[in-house]
Amino acid sequence: MPQGDVYFQDDFSNPASGWDRVKGADGVTDYVDGGYRIFSATPDYYLWAASGHSFPDDVRLEVDVTKKAGPDADVFGVLCRYRDNKNFYILMISGDGQGGIAKRSAAGDLVMLSGDSLKSNPGIRPGLASNHLRADCVGSNLSLYVNDLLVATAADEELTGGDAGLWLGAYDTPGSDLIFDNFVVRKP
Repeated sequence: MPQGDVYFQDDFSNPASGWDRVKGADGVTDYVDGGYRIFSATPDYYLWAASGHSFPDDVRLEVDVTKKAGPDADVFGVLCRYRDNKNFYILMISGDGQGGIAKRSAAGDLVMLSGDSLKSNPGIRPGLASNHLRADCVGSNLSLYVNDLLVATAADEELTGGDAGLWLGAYDTPGSDLIFDNFVVRKP
């Protein structure tokens, strides 16, 4: 794709490129070995990092994510239309091979948009594996592709424009350790 179609890209080789660098009791969001690490140390806890940019309404996000450790009962993926810590869309997969789309509402709750729960999909590599995620946030339509296969769709008109980022949600057992790489935000 021509460079003109790319709004932002980061291979995380430069630790000064603007992402959060947090190491605390709840987990880690930081650069490591040419990638971006998100690690959960607390059960029932969400961690995320935003790029620090503002993008138009319609974007396509792509990223490679490798799960290095942790339980299969977790969720991770990308954020689009991130306004603040209570208003954004999450296009995510789980360590046990499920995918879905949710919204964090103004109340701070997660609301599933792609169905009542995540759905299993054979296109998702479960466990300690690498997956290529693509999220299309175009108009009111949200689509999640994993390894070039459509995994989930949803429609919602509440949020427009905003930042993009990365996400990890831990359930009962913490310890999920992810490395994200080759993050690109482009015109769809």
